Amino acid sequence: MGKISLSVLLVVACATCVRAAEGKWIVDAGGCKIWDSTPQPNESVTWTGPCKNGHANGKGVLVWYVNGRPYETYDGELTMGHYYGCGKQVWSSGSSYEGCYQNDRAHGQGTFRGTNGQVYSGNWVNGCFRQGDRRYAIGTPLDQCP
Repeated sequence: MGKISLSVLLVVACATCVRAAEGKWIVDAGGCKIWDSTPQPNESVTWTGPCKNGHANGKGVLVWYVNGRPYETYDGELTMGHYYGCGKQVWSSGSSYEGCYQNDRAHGQGTFRGTNGQVYSGNWVNGCFRQGDRRYAIGTPLDQCP
């Protein structure tokens, strides 16, 4: 029975590794790397914060572009190129998230405000928000949320 449990754990760990491998590093004009968990064609970035060992690290403003047009802005903290800290993210749709991140996912206290007036505010866990039947996800697919 212990071997069965171990096998199940290995499959779960492997599935996580495959998902993580879907992303890639993207480099700004200054040579600073940022992790891109959902790469898109013709994507580029700018980063105004410090660069440590070749990775965005500290407070700054990160702007994501597709075909030269901005579609997402993050004003906050990055750690070794990853969303890890607190800040405010605004999408071109007008939706926004203000709060903390861990491992590129909303984590801890935060508030998402949608363009249709929806608000998800409270504790986020590994990218997932749940309050009764209300669910939302940032940085992970909604179907990955419990």
